[in-house]
Amino acid sequence: MRRYETVFIVSPNTSDQETNEIVSLLEQVIIVGNGNIVKTDRWGKRKLSYPIEKFEIGQYFLFFYDAEGALVKELERKMRMHEKIIRFLTVRSESGQMPIQPTDSDFHVTGSAPRAEEKGEENSNENNKR
Repeated sequence: MRRYETVFIVSPNTSDQETNEIVSLLEQVIIVGNGNIVKTDRWGKRKLSYPIEKFEIGQYFLFFYDAEGALVKELERKMRMHEKIIRFLTVRSESGQMPIQPTDSDFHVTGSAPRAEEKGEENSNENNKR
């Protein structure tokens, strides 16, 4: 068995009861497929980087689990078929590596980008240090 992380986004207009049912359904897919759920994180509602299906906010979830490749395919098939799941991503992680809880700064842009002259000053300062 290999260790996987799956992050998925549920549409923001989904009720708490529906969201819990979705999470339970996906957890059952892992359990029935002889997988082992290591951790389930609910990251809550976050602003999307770009609109997905006309949504600008989504409910983020993370599954951290051990499974065979066929189980991952089945889990992704279930997510693809579910109309309330607007996006998902599964990656194989290094064994023993636990997920990091995201911070608000990971999802929200604060401040503005540096102006061109500020970038130029930073680059010239870096060149002077060499």
